[in-house]
Amino acid sequence: MTSPKIRPENSDKPRVRGRQASKTENPVGLRILDAMEAPGAPRIRASLALLAGLPESTIGDAIERGPKKIDVAIRLARALNVDLEWLLTGVMRGDRSTYQQDADDESWVHLPRYDLRQLTETSKGLAVERVPIRRDWLNRRLHVSSGLWLTEVPSDYEAIGLLEGDAVICSDIVRGDGPQENWICIFLGLAGPYVGRFSNRRPAETMGDTVVSAVELGSGEVHPIARIHARLLAKL
Repeated sequence: MTSPKIRPENSDKPRVRGRQASKTENPVGLRILDAMEAPGAPRIRASLALLAGLPESTIGDAIERGPKKIDVAIRLARALNVDLEWLLTGVMRGDRSTYQQDADDESWVHLPRYDLRQLTETSKGLAVERVPIRRDWLNRRLHVSSGLWLTEVPSDYEAIGLLEGDAVICSDIVRGDGPQENWICIFLGLAGPYVGRFSNRRPAETMGDTVVSAVELGSGEVHPIARIHARLLAKL
């Protein structure tokens, strides 16, 4: 993989790219622009859009505000030949001059990504793809690196700033165990999947907070599917 140029996040130097001068303060957008300057990388948005299989307007949105969906970030990382973790977080480890990775490298975990439109009470369907994430990042941030998977949240959950389409790292809730107090979870209701917080204390709900209790789970109309551990694509 190509090693992109690293540009300080707080740099105020203007960026000029011929007829495609771009202004953005979004850190992910800045890294996209940096990667576009690497040797052999697509230098214009139209070329990047073609390589990534995305509309040029989506490329512009990703540069200005950051990718809104995980599949957009994955396509951009592949088209730019950079590591997904670097694109999203800016982290480059050690003295590695490239981001080339070995598919069998034990330092990487390939998390399956699921489309919740395939969700049922007993299955998430087939994985859409597998996304490489560094094992040490998962262990450092979540204290776990196994049994995890990715999806995009099906609804807003404003209490913690989750918006529909945000990519999240989840793990299955084992049938019979149930969620624990204050877990943020994906539930399956009669109208489809949604995000909520499990609690038996039933405090007054705050703005954007959806609370699910054991009584609702016992009704048979709501099923706990997964615990949400973290958001992969933060709104920066």
